[in-house]
Order: sequence, then structure tokens, then C-alpha cells
Amino acid sequence: MNSNSEIIIKAENVTKKFSGLVAVNNVSFSLKKNEVAGLIGANGAGKTTFFNILTGNLIPEGGKIFYKDQDITKLSPERRVALGIMRTFQLASTFDNLKVIDNLRLAYYKAHCPSSLSHTFFSRIDRIVSDKIDQSLTTFNLAKFAYRNTENISLGEKR
Repeated sequence: MNSNSEIIIKAENVTKKFSGLVAVNNVSFSLKKNEVAGLIGANGAGKTTFFNILTGNLIPEGGKIFYKDQDITKLSPERRVALGIMRTFQLASTFDNLKVIDNLRLAYYKAHCPSSLSHTFFSRIDRIVSDKIDQSLTTFNLAKFAYRNTENISLGEKR
């Protein structure tokens, strides 16, 4: 098989409903290696819902999602990221006067640490956070940007 004809991701008969409203109805889709595709539709047509299903942020009521012939329908978003399946958002919210590494540190604390935690806790967890940030910088090939202010990198690099 030609490696460029290999199907990387495939959705078969995917359906998603919200309180009886059908957001995605029996959608099938496949993407081959090195292929670029676009998804076009009106507001409310289910585009974002479909992407959230592909990335594991939503589980469909029907159908299956495959990555290289492996059924990943019920795989967590974190496990899908490890496979290279993720989404980005149109807006990249950063503190432009801070370095990339500092933006990552703030994002991690915001996502994982309640605001009521004590200073003692933060000093202990800071080592863990630093390790997670180093891991993210390596995983996403961002180490070269770590100590640059985000105002000096492109929107695509911020995403």
C-alpha cells in the first residue's frame, strides 16, 4: 500500500444528540496521510461538535472513530493527543508581555489548581508543574520558544 493512501483517521456513521436535538447525523469521513481537508457548513450545522467527537471531547451515541484502523471511539482526549489528534482554537489568548514558559505555567495552574490553595502547596507543586511544562515544550516542539515573549511569535506558533 502506498503510504500516502493510508487512511489516518476515519469516522463511520457518527451521530451525536443533545437533549433530543441531532447535532451530527450519521456522518462518515476519512482522511489519508498528507491529505488536507476542510469542513464547511452553516452556523449550528455540527462542525464543532464533529471535531469534538474526533478529538474525544464528546462521545457519539452512534458510530465509530478509527485512527489507523484502531477503534478510538471511547479513547480519552489525553490519549488521542498522544496519537497526535487534537484541536486548536481560533483565538490564542496569551499574556504577550510574558514568556511562553510563563504563559504555560499560568495555564497549568488555572486548569489544575484551585485558587484557594496555600503558598506552601504551590512551592511543592511547582516542581511537578515545571516537569509538566518541560514535557509539553518537548512534545509540541516548543522548547525553542520557551523564553521568548509571546508578542514576538506568530499566531500559528501561539496556537
